[in-house]
Amino acid sequence: MQSSIATGPRRGHSWVFACLLPLLLLGAIPAAQAQLTPSVDIECSPVEIPVEVAPGTPATGTTTCTLTNDYFLSEEVNITVDVVDLVYAAPETVTVPGNDDVTFQVVYRAELGDPVKNIQSDINALVESAGGLPCLSCTEETFRVTVAIQQYGRPGLLIDPQELLLDPGQSGEIVFKVQNRGNDKDTITLDVVNRSGLEQLGVQFSFSGSSFELNADATADVTLTVTTTKEVGDGIFEVEITATSQHSVDEGNAWTINDVFRLETVAKQELILSVAGVPTWAVSVATILLLLAVVGAIVVVVKLVSNRRSLAADDFDDDDFDFDDDDFDDLDLDDLDLDDL
Repeated sequence: MQSSIATGPRRGHSWVFACLLPLLLLGAIPAAQAQLTPSVDIECSPVEIPVEVAPGTPATGTTTCTLTNDYFLSEEVNITVDVVDLVYAAPETVTVPGNDDVTFQVVYRAELGDPVKNIQSDINALVESAGGLPCLSCTEETFRVTVAIQQYGRPGLLIDPQELLLDPGQSGEIVFKVQNRGNDKDTITLDVVNRSGLEQLGVQFSFSGSSFELNADATADVTLTVTTTKEVGDGIFEVEITATSQHSVDEGNAWTINDVFRLETVAKQELILSVAGVPTWAVSVATILLLLAVVGAIVVVVKLVSNRRSLAADDFDDDDFDFDDDDFDDLDLDDLDLDDL
């Protein structure tokens, strides 16, 4: 019983040594490199796997792994992946010929909009069998990679429909919100499209803040003050406000959005008679002369009315109503017989 227990393992591996001995003697397997037991090595590249999660991206990252078999027989290698918060795809089993290597890929997938973070993942390789025989003594080999969720920048503007009507020298305000729609802290900068051109027309702009550092999904209130100069002209404009992600600019792929509001300006009404450039004394003299002319005209009108009234009074005389007896005799009133009536 003891002998069978002691000699059992030797008989179980005697075929291996029987096969190895001729190969060693012939030099087919260098003695220094010969692997007497099955095993596998694993290496993956890249070690850090970037994953873009901005809207419109596939949100995936890939690493390529190499399995190396220094054993003289073909090996069946089981592959497992340990990771949290991610979905992955990898082969379950890989066949690696003796003294050879084979590559395979592991693909990780995140969710769009995931926050910036690094996720550790272990890729494991275990020899299941060699030469068709199970390997009960084989141990698992592990390679660790890092899945790096990348930052992206997306600005946001929340502007309700608004209009401004400004006279010369007036000010008005547009109130709105700026938002960081990216997945990490970012600086959002504000500006007005064609700002210099509008300022030349007499419209000036002032933000309560031109840049805002915001966490992901955070917002900030903004007031845009619009002021017109006294020389502003008539005009109707669609003023375009822009918001830009500083992170996207730093990455070389600037991301800007815009929104508009309506602005109407009214020019100053010019007088028909302009005194621009006329000395003050000349204006004063002209004003006095104008007043004297008006007073003179009033005096003339009053005089004419008075004269007409005087003439009318002279034409109305009492003699026009003085009748003598001869005038009544001419009427033959004596011949009138009252009895005939």
